Amino acid sequence: MLAVVIGMFGITEAFSLFTQNSAIADEVKVKTGGAWQGIKSVFQNFWLFLRSCFIGIYLGMIPGVGGTVASFMAYGTAVQMSKNKEKFGKGAIEGVIAVEAANDSKEGGNLLPTLAFGIPGGAAMAVLIGGLMIHGLTPGPEMLTNNLQTTYFLIAAAIIAKFVAMIFGLLLGPKLVFVTKIRGSIMAPAIITISFVGAYGTDGKFGDIIVALVFGVIGYMMEKYGFSRIALIIALVLGKLMESSYHQTMATFGPQGFVTRPIALTLCLMIIASLVWHYVKKIKQRKLLKGGFVV
Repeated sequence: MLAVVIGMFGITEAFSLFTQNSAIADEVKVKTGGAWQGIKSVFQNFWLFLRSCFIGIYLGMIPGVGGTVASFMAYGTAVQMSKNKEKFGKGAIEGVIAVEAANDSKEGGNLLPTLAFGIPGGAAMAVLIGGLMIHGLTPGPEMLTNNLQTTYFLIAAAIIAKFVAMIFGLLLGPKLVFVTKIRGSIMAPAIITISFVGAYGTDGKFGDIIVALVFGVIGYMMEKYGFSRIALIIALVLGKLMESSYHQTMATFGPQGFVTRPIALTLCLMIIASLVWHYVKKIKQRKLLKGGFVV
């Protein structure tokens, strides 16, 4: 899966940069007070920020899903619920807030299955479990009873880490603006090389490099013809989980399990409503373009 993500987003973007014979940004000016403007933007889009945090926490609690899916789902939700969808993909601050809020909050969600059940929520949490076991601590129900102080310490450390990252970001961010002045054709080979190293380094298999390259080409063609790469990644990541959950439901409750249980029925109705609403909006837009009146 990591090789697929690297190909779809790292190598695809490198191909796009390679065809761009100019810098990412022609003229870059670092404005003083930009950080405070960013903080102000968060409060101006507070409900977007809060919704993306909940998406990150919820998906973080699902082992193996990771921050990539949380970020993409938060971004997709932000686009769907925005009144100005055309701004996204062109530097819209709403997209940045949604992605980063979900990506950061998912670490808090990861802590729940890690500490309460001993199931790592992601790669970082697997390393954390290893570190705890070296010190004689066993993640699981014991962490919430016999080692409650250690659990609170880990939660506090996760919070403090965000403030430390913010300080480094404020100090180093303005210094890294020069990257946007480099021509895309120069950056592309370096990005592709790093992507291949990352794909190979995960499991040490040459086949992962081939997978990354193939999905890089697929991602480039999808971007060129207007297809959603995010939708494909979400399907690949959640497809196995959804398939196993479907078979469990069918074996335990049968087909009626999707309509007799309140939570399952609510989710099914929400899915149907979102699909129907998409077509209703299209019909309204067509009527407006034809000069009709929509009540």
